[in-house]
Amino acid sequence: MNTSLPPDDRFPRLTSLDRRLHEQLQEALDRTFHDSCSPILLSLLAPCKWHFAIGASSLDFVLHCPTDDAYWQIIGDIETVARQLAEITGNGARICIFPPDHRGVSLQVSVHELLG
Repeated sequence: MNTSLPPDDRFPRLTSLDRRLHEQLQEALDRTFHDSCSPILLSLLAPCKWHFAIGASSLDFVLHCPTDDAYWQIIGDIETVARQLAEITGNGARICIFPPDHRGVSLQVSVHELLG
């Protein structure tokens, strides 16, 4: 932390309440997204571990694919994932897809880029 700034200009320290509210927001997003998905989309996402990462000015839908097949199936149907995300988050979210064991290149693309 930059201590050369006056105390009023520094970022406030996160409290345990801040962290708990952040966790509750992530859980609510996960639940809302899951509940809004069709059975077909849930089947597509089932092999992967996924969660929302919430930053100060960003919202990422993060997918970790356990196999190459799962990775390429997600890539092949990424517009469906983007449309579902847009329904609950608008076009500002970003999709981050990681291949198995972080082999190869991860894909990071905004919902806006995919849907225009």
